[in-house]
Amino acid sequence: MTKQRYTEKHLILWKDDTWVTCPECEKIAVVTNCQVHCPHCGFEKKAEELELFAAIVKLNCPNCGTPIEQRQGGLKETNEFRQVKCPKCSEEYLVKPQYESYRQSNPTPSNGLKCDSTFGLPYFFQENVRGNLFWARNMSHLEVMEDYIASDLREREGMTMVAKLPTFVKSKKNRDLILKILRKWKEKVSTPDYKLPSIATDQVYLFFADGNITISDYLKDISHKITSSVNYTRVYSHKNGYQWVCFYKYNRIKRAFTKEWLAQIPFEVKTIYLYHYDNTFSDVQNILKTFLQHYLQANTPNSLYISIGEKLLPADEFLEKNQF
Repeated sequence: MTKQRYTEKHLILWKDDTWVTCPECEKIAVVTNCQVHCPHCGFEKKAEELELFAAIVKLNCPNCGTPIEQRQGGLKETNEFRQVKCPKCSEEYLVKPQYESYRQSNPTPSNGLKCDSTFGLPYFFQENVRGNLFWARNMSHLEVMEDYIASDLREREGMTMVAKLPTFVKSKKNRDLILKILRKWKEKVSTPDYKLPSIATDQVYLFFADGNITISDYLKDISHKITSSVNYTRVYSHKNGYQWVCFYKYNRIKRAFTKEWLAQIPFEVKTIYLYHYDNTFSDVQNILKTFLQHYLQANTPNSLYISIGEKLLPADEFLEKNQF
């Protein structure tokens, strides 16, 4: 009898969108970085709707000198002026506050379900397996787990997704039960009642020879608001707006690529960035194009390679062929 062999698949778990339970019709809704949409009932919500503002006022009363400090959060919009009252002399003034934006936090599910981090909606595929929560993020995730668990011979290389599966998932005693659950999930969504979401846009990865690359150095003439930290550079749609583009440092994804695949890059990869974006934003291509143009003015083309889907190209060729 021929044994079924599992060959390692270097799945990027975040490549496809997250499938969650629609809060309106309880069928599959899809969460991208910026919105959730249900193809069944039309439910839709954008992450920017979760953005709230806090108005901050700090001044000394012009009448009596008493310090006035106020902070009001939970605001849906900003106003140019706010009315404040001195707690000592009761004089009232119209002042221009400072505003801080923040995301409305999602309530922690009391039932312990796995939920997406943006909207707090429960994953569509999840079930209790002998006291452990078993879940799949999307169909790609489900099918790779099914292939791995059903195999008699399991070959893998490095710390990829299947290597990190919980022990109860890989346990021989749970094999039949978990396969039954996975196939039940697939059968459920294969009925005419369900519209399966389309495959997500291919992710864009930037592979640098430089271990100390600073993304914002090459975006100085971008008209949009930019914020940076050690691990990311974000570009916003407007001054107080929601993030539309993010260069996210993602060095740990290197483990998801085979040695043979990485050997196509003619240098030791020191830094990897994911170019994460909302494809409804019209400037997504222009921002990446601007970055590459400035980068290539200061660096050699062979110091940066870019992958999108199955394509892997040096930066100048990627820019010239307009592969994005």
